[in-house]
Amino acid sequence: VAPLLNPGELAQNETRKQAMLKLFVSEETVLVIGAGCSTRLGYPTWPALLSKLTALAREVAIDCKVEFHLDEAEAGGELQRADRIKSFLRSCGRLDRYHGFLFQEFQKREIDQFHLRLVRLPTRGILTTNYDPSLDLALATTDRSITHDWGLVIDEDSAHLVSEFLASLNRDNGIPRRIAHLHGRYDRPKSIILTEGDYVAKYRSHFNEAQRSAIRDALRDGAGGQQSVSVEGLLEHLESAVPPWSLHRKFLWSILATRRVVFMGFSLTDPYLAQMLELVADDLWLWKEAHHFAIMALPEEDAPLTKFQAEQLQRKYAVGVVFYENRKGQQHLGLDSLSDEIANACGIGAERRLEYPSASPEGIAPATTRGPDWVESNNRIMKQRAKKNAD
Repeated sequence: VAPLLNPGELAQNETRKQAMLKLFVSEETVLVIGAGCSTRLGYPTWPALLSKLTALAREVAIDCKVEFHLDEAEAGGELQRADRIKSFLRSCGRLDRYHGFLFQEFQKREIDQFHLRLVRLPTRGILTTNYDPSLDLALATTDRSITHDWGLVIDEDSAHLVSEFLASLNRDNGIPRRIAHLHGRYDRPKSIILTEGDYVAKYRSHFNEAQRSAIRDALRDGAGGQQSVSVEGLLEHLESAVPPWSLHRKFLWSILATRRVVFMGFSLTDPYLAQMLELVADDLWLWKEAHHFAIMALPEEDAPLTKFQAEQLQRKYAVGVVFYENRKGQQHLGLDSLSDEIANACGIGAERRLEYPSASPEGIAPATTRGPDWVESNNRIMKQRAKKNAD
């Protein structure tokens, strides 16, 4: 079977991969995990989630004896579709159904070797846009020093915890590791960022009410002729009332501006990825320079379009894409192989085999998925040597 990358593209991809591996080995990486890493555990994909939310809205419409229509061809992007659904449920007084649905969809499930491997990589820290607790559970399972199984949920009331997390990115600080949930977590469904309105509310800067009132007064006085307001005077007024950044924006900006990030579990069409990168790309990064990396699938279908989108990602946002082939039926096995390669480069192999605690957090048992063949082979050899030495 012919490779999906031509020789020149393959060489470029290998160069980016080696640069990414070097970054992991340096232990300077901040890992940002997307939904693609959770769907393997049975959590819904974006399209499946929106389909289920649409069904929920239709059920509520029947209960409330109203109509609900969502023409997918006219509804815009995924964030906008989710916004229409949430707005409809709110108008029916059924946001409790919305929050209950999210709780049920993203509650705890068994973790697997892939998640256990991720939390053992020598990263500075791990952030996720996922709502499920899989990474939290994996971290608590692999690190006996963790006395809690919950990470950090970013919201306006967690400023002190955000400060603590940022401090934890520095070595030898004594602060325990934790997973930072950028867009909320299932057990706090009101914290979940899912729709366009949620995203705007959490990431965009807003004038406070006093600032809004002052600006209204200035415009009203100028328009009515009672008090002359020049354009320059109005600009100065607006500049003096610059709205403060939200905590989400400050946090994400500080990570992307000061750290080297590897994105994993995102697609080139992910509804969140581009919006997050737009917050800082124009401020700091040089075009065409791979400041960050993203591990992404190269599908058998639409491979040329995917390659073009990857070039755009690097040109616009300084993110170099490291591809793995994902032909029909492969189910992202290339991601498992690449994560193995990262672990091997960092010296995380069978000689540091996972030690499971007698009971996982809150009774959740770790998955018993077999590891890669080379891991199982090394484990058998180690057991044979250990038995020989004991004899």
